[in-house]
Amino acid sequence: MSFYPRNRHILIEIVKNQKEEPQSTVLLPEGYGEKKDPYVCAVVKEISPSCTIGIDKGDKVVVQTSMIQEINVGDNLYTIVLENYIYGVISIG
Repeated sequence: MSFYPRNRHILIEIVKNQKEEPQSTVLLPEGYGEKKDPYVCAVVKEISPSCTIGIDKGDKVVVQTSMIQEINVGDNLYTIVLENYIYGVISIG
């Protein structure tokens, strides 16, 4: 099943950080003391035809974490964001 965003939304895949989890000898609830970053890096998978932001599929972008929406359709999870909440494109080189 494919998902094609509309109404200025962009389908993204969040880039997971490869941080090592510190080993603890004290058991704490999962997520305890974690600070969520207000921005994440994501890869653009699909773009609504109504978007005017000037990005392409495959671009790495910086997205405001609190504005990311997850949509479950059947067994599929889609992650989308409105184009206004993309703050920039990451270019290496």
